[in-house]
Amino acid sequence: TLPSRSTLFSSVALVSYLLATTISLLSRPSTAGASAALGSSLSSRVACAVSSVSVRYVAEYSPGSGRQPVPTLTVVFYSTRPTSAQAETVLRACIDVAVKTFHVEGEMLANAWFSRTGSQADEEGPLPLKDGSRHLSFDPKTGRVRTWNEREGVRPSVAENPDQHYVVEYREDKVLVPPYGKFATLEVLFEQRPSEAAMYEILVTEIVKAVTKQQVRISTSAYAKTGPRNDPASKRQIRGSSGRYIFAEFNPKDGKIRDENGRQIGTVR
Repeated sequence: TLPSRSTLFSSVALVSYLLATTISLLSRPSTAGASAALGSSLSSRVACAVSSVSVRYVAEYSPGSGRQPVPTLTVVFYSTRPTSAQAETVLRACIDVAVKTFHVEGEMLANAWFSRTGSQADEEGPLPLKDGSRHLSFDPKTGRVRTWNEREGVRPSVAENPDQHYVVEYREDKVLVPPYGKFATLEVLFEQRPSEAAMYEILVTEIVKAVTKQQVRISTSAYAKTGPRNDPASKRQIRGSSGRYIFAEFNPKDGKIRDENGRQIGTVR
């Protein structure tokens, strides 16, 4: 069972951890119609129209309370998927309205979601923004808005592989809950989709290359994707013949690389 939005925002530390590990798989509560979740007693609509963005959306602000102490701003796009630039533009505009309308006491996290039909079944998010972050952070003490990558000091590295028509983005994120440490993520973006077998070989190759460069070997995951490089929100994970997304993960405890089905597909010696 995937975590709900309430679980996602239970604490800033947990958000940071989940963001780098499973954020691409998270799902918000059902948004039937204009979004049932947007009508909750703890949330308020935010009127933040942006004339340059024609995509339909609804925004809500939640002050956070009890088990959900983090103030949040959520924008749900409908019918048409926004680009990363559109999503970030709307989020920044809605943050500006929210902080002028409500008394935001703690750090506020803002993110964007997309639902083609308005139902939970096809919800996707949080959507990646221009720099790949899936959140904006507003600090009421400084009035500063930062992407999550800026907040965490994350600077993904990009490596070109023109001969095999793919690009690799590598990033390391901190685990802010016990046992702490770091973990790494590889996004392998294919310009031309190869065979399934070839994709697994490439994921294993890239994991091995990444792990051998790490000073301390850490959990390292690799995802196969397609889509345009300049719009993170339009990238898509690739499904394998099993119906699951193609994925590989290195476990530093035993040195083995396994796919999404738990099958060993490689080793780092």
